[in-house]
Amino acid sequence: VMGIGAGNLVALNNSEKKRAREAITKGMECLLKKAQDSGVDAESVIMEGYPRIKICELAAKKKADFVVMASRGMGALGRMFLGSVSDYCIHNCTSSILLVKDKEITNENA
Repeated sequence: VMGIGAGNLVALNNSEKKRAREAITKGMECLLKKAQDSGVDAESVIMEGYPRIKICELAAKKKADFVVMASRGMGALGRMFLGSVSDYCIHNCTSSILLVKDKEITNENA
């Protein structure tokens, strides 16, 4: 199961929401193909809601062995003020969490 954060779709008008869903779907299809081409048993699921809660709910529903997540590298101060989806999932998901740091993402450009 893979996902792409899309921000707050609720605040968008219908045409903006449609374009956002199309872009998300295209990105998910690309990620899904890469995973499947690598021999990973994966599926694409697009959901609306708070990502941290939806990720944990879906992992429990699918009885996922583990969830792979990327870290934006916000640091302790950023997590304290903004919260962290990965931090929430580490402490609240029933599945194990594999946290991957993206070398392209730093505090300066996150």
